[in-house]
Amino acid sequence: MTDLKWKEAIVKVFEDEKKALHYTEIAELIAERGYRKSLGATQQDTVSANMTTDINTNQEKSIFAKVDRGIYILRKFLDDRSQLLPEETEKQTEAKEKSIFEKSKIINAFGIY
Repeated sequence: MTDLKWKEAIVKVFEDEKKALHYTEIAELIAERGYRKSLGATQQDTVSANMTTDINTNQEKSIFAKVDRGIYILRKFLDDRSQLLPEETEKQTEAKEKSIFEKSKIINAFGIY
């Protein structure tokens, strides 16, 4: 496989998977499939930055779309609702994040003593 640019590698993963993915999963798939030779120390941050920059720069014309916190999809797949996260998963994610937040408040309250 040739060494793809980051954006090309990200698009290739989405083309292969045809569903919404978390940016860390995209980075893992790029590495597993050998789409890039040089990954760097924080490839997941590079993936996230590439997609976020493209979305911020191109707005509605971006090839990427953010569907949830850290989860993206190719805009052309947005019309197919089955490719997005199921509602149950979104609710579980929200509940998990709320639980983590609640626990951290206790830690913050007692952590300084």
